[in-house]
Amino acid sequence: MIQFYYARPSLFARPVWFALLEKGLPFDPVVVDLAKGAQFEPEFIALNPFGHIPVLVDQEFRVIESQAILDYLEAKYPEPVLLPSDPESLARVRMVQMVAIHELLPGIGGLLVHHKTPDEVTYSQARITTVLRFLEDLLGDRPICGGGIYHGRSRGGNFNSRFAPGRDFLSILSRS
Repeated sequence: MIQFYYARPSLFARPVWFALLEKGLPFDPVVVDLAKGAQFEPEFIALNPFGHIPVLVDQEFRVIESQAILDYLEAKYPEPVLLPSDPESLARVRMVQMVAIHELLPGIGGLLVHHKTPDEVTYSQARITTVLRFLEDLLGDRPICGGGIYHGRSRGGNFNSRFAPGRDFLSILSRS
């Protein structure tokens, strides 16, 4: 059975969890308690020498890094298909994934750090705003997940309202 090592607050583990569920794969979820430093225990370091989650172990094969895990699951368990096959749609999926990982998450992290200067807050707000606008332009009316379950403006609202109804993140971020 697949073992999936994750931590509840991890945004990197969530896409893997969703993929496992969408593909209907049986798996054993293994919580890694980051608050207690479980990611630095020898048993976990043996799975991932960098001490990061998520980690997936499928029989004897171990995969680290969420994007590698998602690619592995899609290739090894092709049904149901979670990624588009045409080049432009696949590129859009990868852009959303990479921008979320490399731009959005650091921006959000910048707002969550306790000892931040006003310049750091402004930078994080600008970074998040740029990401949300980019994603809004990139996605338009295209489905963003679930084979069309969630649509763009055609389902009432912009990028922000599709993920968090009742919240307008761009206006929140523009506050000083």
